[in-house]
Amino acid sequence: MSKYAGLTKADGTAIPDGEPYWVLRAKDTFTIPVLMAYRTLADVTGLPGEFLADIDAHMKRVGEWQAEHGVKLPDGLAES
Repeated sequence: MSKYAGLTKADGTAIPDGEPYWVLRAKDTFTIPVLMAYRTLADVTGLPGEFLADIDAHMKRVGEWQAEHGVKLPDGLAES
C-alpha cells in the first residue's frame, strides 16, 4: 500500500495504488517555478485556456499563502 493511499484527483477519481505521483507543497520555495514550467509546457502543447487558467489560479493561491507564511527549501536541502 502506498504511503498516501486514498488520494484522489480534483474530480474525485482515485489515484490508483502504486501509481507514482509527486506532491508540491506551498511552503516549498520551488513550487511556483515548477508550476510556471508546467504551465509553459501546457500552453505550448495547446491545452485549453480553462486548464491554463486553473494553473494560474493555483499559482496565485500558492503565492498568497507564501506571502503570509513564508517558504523554505525542500526537506533535505535545508541551509547549513
